[in-house]
Amino acid sequence: MNGGFVHPALLWGLALAALPVIIHLINRRRARLVRFAAVHFVRLTNRRLARRLKLKQFLLLLLRTLLLLALPLLLSRPYTVPPTVSATAAGTDQPTTRAILIDRSLSMRAKEEGETLFDRAKAKATDLVQSAGEQDGFVLVPAPFSDDVEAIGPTFSRRDVLDAIEALEPSYLATDFTAALDKTRALLDGATLSERRVYLIGDFTRTGYDADFSLNVGEKPVPVAAIDVREGRPLPNAALIDVKLVRSFFTGPRDWKATATAANWSAEPVDALPLSLVVGGKEAASGFVAIDANATATKDFILRLDEAGTTPLEARLPDDALGGDNAAVTLVNVTRDLRALVVNGRPSATRYKDEVFYLKEALNPGGMGRSQIFPTVITPDLLPQTPLDGIDLVFLAHVPTIAPETADKLRGFVANGGGLFISMGEHVDVDAYNERLPDLLPGWLRGERTAGDATENRAADVVHLSRLDYAHPAFAVFGDETAKSLYDAPVRRYMVFDPDPSRPKTILAAFTDQSPAIVELSAGKGRVLFFATAVSRTWSDLPIQPGFLPLVQELARHLVAGREGGEEIRLKVGQRWRAPDGETIRAVRRPDGKPAKLGKDKPDLTPPLSEPGLWRIQTTAGEQAAIVVLDPAESDLRPLSPEEREKAFAVSSLAAAGVGAELSDVRTEYTLYLAWLLLALIAGEVAVLRWMG
Repeated sequence: MNGGFVHPALLWGLALAALPVIIHLINRRRARLVRFAAVHFVRLTNRRLARRLKLKQFLLLLLRTLLLLALPLLLSRPYTVPPTVSATAAGTDQPTTRAILIDRSLSMRAKEEGETLFDRAKAKATDLVQSAGEQDGFVLVPAPFSDDVEAIGPTFSRRDVLDAIEALEPSYLATDFTAALDKTRALLDGATLSERRVYLIGDFTRTGYDADFSLNVGEKPVPVAAIDVREGRPLPNAALIDVKLVRSFFTGPRDWKATATAANWSAEPVDALPLSLVVGGKEAASGFVAIDANATATKDFILRLDEAGTTPLEARLPDDALGGDNAAVTLVNVTRDLRALVVNGRPSATRYKDEVFYLKEALNPGGMGRSQIFPTVITPDLLPQTPLDGIDLVFLAHVPTIAPETADKLRGFVANGGGLFISMGEHVDVDAYNERLPDLLPGWLRGERTAGDATENRAADVVHLSRLDYAHPAFAVFGDETAKSLYDAPVRRYMVFDPDPSRPKTILAAFTDQSPAIVELSAGKGRVLFFATAVSRTWSDLPIQPGFLPLVQELARHLVAGREGGEEIRLKVGQRWRAPDGETIRAVRRPDGKPAKLGKDKPDLTPPLSEPGLWRIQTTAGEQAAIVVLDPAESDLRPLSPEEREKAFAVSSLAAAGVGAELSDVRTEYTLYLAWLLLALIAGEVAVLRWMG
């Protein structure tokens, strides 16, 4: 073990221990001999009493000597440190620059015994500043560190550092020391004192403590002392990871399914954790969820939402150790009635052979209006004179050709926020489409591709839809079971095209041979969906599958979602959002409704969205909703295991730098023990004096 003294200059006081001995020796000077006649009375003195008096005097001398030894030792504050830590890592009599890194991540908001871990960290940092020598310097770096956070130092102003510590607030960010360590290296490089050391104050959970904590200024390693404000104690915590909302086609036409995902980061399972849903500020549903130890679980709710508009939906858990992760929010986008114009390119007197028979039934099953999508069917020759005012969606279903005036009309319709759905068929004139609608197509149409027909020795060569991305808003209603009918449906013919790199597009779905099946484009304020096969049974069996109805309805709603303002942006806490080209940001409102301060240098960029919840962003084009979510790993408050501690702090980083650290205060002081010893010596002296008297 290594050790030292915080105030070694006070050890000169040990010389005071010689005073009782000197006084005792002076009092032992030989007395002057005086003869008197009654000497026989002296001989009667009890020799045993004299020996007892000498013993009491010796004990009194020993206690007073020890008392004067203990007092300067107490004031000099002796300590020991582990052998892996150099003496300068904990204390030194040389003027030193103390660099203090404070973890301000979400997990530091957790409470233990009524006190947040961050308040405890600030108290530790304050002690480090107040206990420093008169000539010591300071550096203060919050972690995670970013451009919008201020670092202090190098400075010799103790008051400035204490004020900065007091002003610190915990964030909702994930633990990340990378940028903070880089900033610390840069600040220490500018320090004038040759001695430097770093104090890392945090909760040392399993997230974020995998950085390289070795520090070098020039070629000299800087000792790093890790101070664990929790001292390795676990903190049980429940958290809401996410909440999703999709239409529940399989329970009712106006039903929605809300799925909340919760986590239980504790060593014991939870049998009935209360969970509630709040829509528009009012509780809409509640229930309980059972979660195993250190696991996650989901809870489904079925809601009936009729009122059109965009409303936040929030899932909530009861308060616990970490209150910042007990809620998750999403948007409820109940669209108004949508008017669709369906252009039927191949009408037929036989209903099931009509090109748009299945499409029309999918948009408005039974003509009852429960889907809130109302289609009007026309033939292509009526499209040029049909007004598109009041129309939300246009479906071009196997329309053979496009007249120039029709192309201009559709182009203006999409540019103003309309949704356009284009499906293919055997009579489509690809040359006319390529010539007149190039900006509304994903690329240059080449022609149809036909799968091989069945023969005596070979089955029909067909393709199928490949797996859908269920995270996409248009496919969120599906899962492996509900989408199985779409995957099983054979597709015999489909249109292929040469992609145009100059046209921004997103392939939403593909066939099993990797050919694009559904492609999305943006044009102006509107959207276009290119459906590479037919919406009738001529090219595939998709229209007769149970999954075709929700697929068509969700694609239709997706086409107008951007114009309705109901499609949310999801960002992680701390990220910024950039407005589309040509737009600037006018105002940003926090989840509590208060305005956020905008930067002047980048008018198209929001400030960091610093807390979870629903943010409102007002641009020159309108309002945009942004859902800001936490890093779910921050909710896991389990401490590092001994093996993880050794890997993070003893082997890979600090030991390589020639220093080490424990996950507690790096030095062990003995001030308290010496204080008790001092009291015991005083009590012993009093007892001996009473014995002598």
